[in-house]
Amino acid sequence: MSSTDDPSPAWVRLTTVIAGLSAVATGIRHDIAVPGLTPGLLMAIVLTPLWLPHVVRSAAVRWVVLIGGGAIAWGLVVALFNDNNAYDPRTLVFQVVLAVSVIGCGCLLIWVQSVIGTSWTVLLFGIGALVRVAMNGANPVNPWKYSWAVPVTIALLGAALIAGSRLLEFIVLIIVAGISATSDSRSMSAFLIITAALVTWQLARRGGRSLNRGALAAALVLGGLGGYNLFQTLILNGVLGEDAAQRTQAQLDATGSLLTGGRPELGASQALLEARPQGFGPGAIPTANDVVLAKSGMSDLNYDANNGYVEVFMFGGRFELHSVIGDFWIWLGPLGALLIVLLVAIAVRALIEAIAGNRASAAMCLLTILGLWDAAFSPVLTSYHTMTLMWAIAVTSLAQSASRARAVESGPSPSAHDAEGVEVEAGRGDGRD
Repeated sequence: MSSTDDPSPAWVRLTTVIAGLSAVATGIRHDIAVPGLTPGLLMAIVLTPLWLPHVVRSAAVRWVVLIGGGAIAWGLVVALFNDNNAYDPRTLVFQVVLAVSVIGCGCLLIWVQSVIGTSWTVLLFGIGALVRVAMNGANPVNPWKYSWAVPVTIALLGAALIAGSRLLEFIVLIIVAGISATSDSRSMSAFLIITAALVTWQLARRGGRSLNRGALAAALVLGGLGGYNLFQTLILNGVLGEDAAQRTQAQLDATGSLLTGGRPELGASQALLEARPQGFGPGAIPTANDVVLAKSGMSDLNYDANNGYVEVFMFGGRFELHSVIGDFWIWLGPLGALLIVLLVAIAVRALIEAIAGNRASAAMCLLTILGLWDAAFSPVLTSYHTMTLMWAIAVTSLAQSASRARAVESGPSPSAHDAEGVEVEAGRGDGRD
């Protein structure tokens, strides 16, 4: 490229400001006029000419857009021909727009990272999420657990990533894990401890050669299972308090598993999806038969489903299965579920690649762990914005890994220097603190 083709300093400054504002806006989960239209989605729509040429080169993004578009079309067709359920127009718009947001805001964040880097993107996204809590107020039931924990952690890990220090990442994780443990947040505490273990592992093997991806994936699965069982044992022994120990024991006694005992919504999901595998379409209102069927699935897990939570929260005018995969299947059919599986698969692949090369940040590790959990066990409304950040970071990380691989194959060259510069900017470089 000749010097006459270089962007002007004024344009560089302008795009930097726009990218920073976009990262903040994407973290603000707050509707504007239309259900599901958030500041982040509005920015994604307005800035399409900027991000589209950048992201269209990614095969992963093309697959996300293809499957996501197909899922939305599938859901609308199912809704059109479903005579069993009534439909709420406002809910229909919200659920379709939310699916568009997961795709569009993810593409926007991929472009944002190309302008200001992953580290600043994470920090500013976290600040946006904090702004959202300040605007709407924290959940009075447990402000830290339900409102502050995730945005505070993301913002702090973004700052640590800018500093380029794994030690600072570890300190942040331990402090936030301690706060979560004393705030009745069992799952968040576990996620933070697992992330701290991954950070510590990479810190210990700093400068080591790249690991075999298959062996690493197997080790992570085994390590995750071992960590899950250890954490469960610690809870039962009262490490997080007597109340948490009693609640955990009751869930184990009910089904023999903490997952099914703590998430009886799985029974409802299985019953509904077996009865109607094509989904119900966006905006569908559960019928009395749908609710009875869902309750029977929950009863199979020894859960008494005759309560307000099931009748009001889960099926009060809409379907809410407390699972991103389950809800997307209900709204958009099997393609909707496949979209979420694809996003998580992209994130897992990127994480394995980054850990193998000793380049996975704490933010990337935590977001991937959260994405895995949210896909199976969390409501869409409280999960989709962090899942969007997760897959956007993953796509960028995979592109950087591919760039490094090409640089290694071609030997020392300007492209190799550029690939190294990308990682230094992202707060990783050669892994030095």
